[in-house]
Amino acid sequence: MNKETLRMQMLSGVITESEYKAKLEELETQETKKSLNENFVGMGMVGNIFDRKKTDYEMAFEHFTKGTSLNEEMEDEEEFDLNKAFAESPRIASYDDVLDVIESYEDEDILNDFKAEFPEGEPISRDDYSEFAMSLIDDMSEISFIQANWISMFDEDIFDKAGLNESDKPGTAKERMEEETIKEESSRDDEKLYLAFIKAANFIKGGGSDTEAWEMMWDEYPYM
Repeated sequence: MNKETLRMQMLSGVITESEYKAKLEELETQETKKSLNENFVGMGMVGNIFDRKKTDYEMAFEHFTKGTSLNEEMEDEEEFDLNKAFAESPRIASYDDVLDVIESYEDEDILNDFKAEFPEGEPISRDDYSEFAMSLIDDMSEISFIQANWISMFDEDIFDKAGLNESDKPGTAKERMEEETIKEESSRDDEKLYLAFIKAANFIKGGGSDTEAWEMMWDEYPYM
């Protein structure tokens, strides 16, 4: 039924004017729906909010309603399990590859121990390497580097994945000795400077001039 037919029914008295208006409104609504279906059904939604990445606020609210933690999920996604990676790494490596790792410590004693422990040219197992390396550590934090060193023979990106900085790798015995020497010297220097300050302060307190106190400090601690 169209608008003209409805108008004729009203004029002929078949329907009242109020019925005509109601049916006309219904007809216009149907025509509008039909037009929308013909033009837009099957088309992708423009600016669909569900296709975009959720904001931090939306993700936080979603986790709040679920009783979970957004931080926990982010940590789970970002955390790298080095122990698991080491356990799943190849069980055998070539003698030369392991030798390169040992030589990177630049410690002749460790190198000699390695050569005495492992026959030249024979493959080395992960467990034997680990046992040997563990016998050399001074700090439990070195375990991560022991594991990463083994995996690095098969995955050069392991240090990045594990969040380890190769520059922080535990030093050789020689390097550690040098570091300890530097620390001791620094400590002695700090003590000398402190004593020089005390001596100068007492000198000024006793009536000495600032200039003379400064000269005294320079004599006691010429690094100033």
